[in-house]
Amino acid sequence: MYGTQEVIRACVKPGMLVRHEGKTYQASANKNGKLYLFNLTESKRITDIFVEVCLNSRGEPLIN
Repeated sequence: MYGTQEVIRACVKPGMLVRHEGKTYQASANKNGKLYLFNLTESKRITDIFVEVCLNSRGEPLIN
C-alpha cells in the first residue's frame, strides 16, 4: 500500500481495499446506500459518505 485517498462511497467497486477505523477491509458490495466490507475475521456494513481507499504505487485503487 502506497497511501490512501478519500472517495465517495458510491465510487467503491467490489474487490477494492478500504481502510475503516484503522483496519483494512475488502469491499464486497455497494447496494442500497450501504457498503459491505470484510476481512478474515469480521464483516461490516457501513453508510459513511466518504471512505478511505488504499492506493498502489501508480496512485490507482488497490484491487484484490
